[in-house]
Amino acid sequence: MSSNQVLSLYRQFLRYGNKFASYNFRDYTIRRSRDGFRANMNETNPEKLAALIEKAKYDLAALKRQATISQMYTKGEHLVVEKHP
Repeated sequence: MSSNQVLSLYRQFLRYGNKFASYNFRDYTIRRSRDGFRANMNETNPEKLAALIEKAKYDLAALKRQATISQMYTKGEHLVVEKHP
C-alpha cells in the first residue's frame, strides 16, 4: 500500500471521527487515530505494515458504523467547550 493510500485511510479516520455527536467520543476518536498513526509512522517491515493496514481498515469500518449510530441518536445539545455552528 502506498503512502498516499495510508494518508487517505488516516483522513477517513479523522473525517468519521468528526461525525460523532458527542464531544467526548469525537475528541477521543480523533486523538486515538492520530496517536495510532503516529506510533507506526516509521514502520518499515512489510509484513507488519500489511497487518497494521488490515487492522486499520477493520477499525475504520467499526468507526463508520458507530458514527452513523451516533448521528441517529443526537439530542442537539452542545457542551460549553464545543464550537457552536
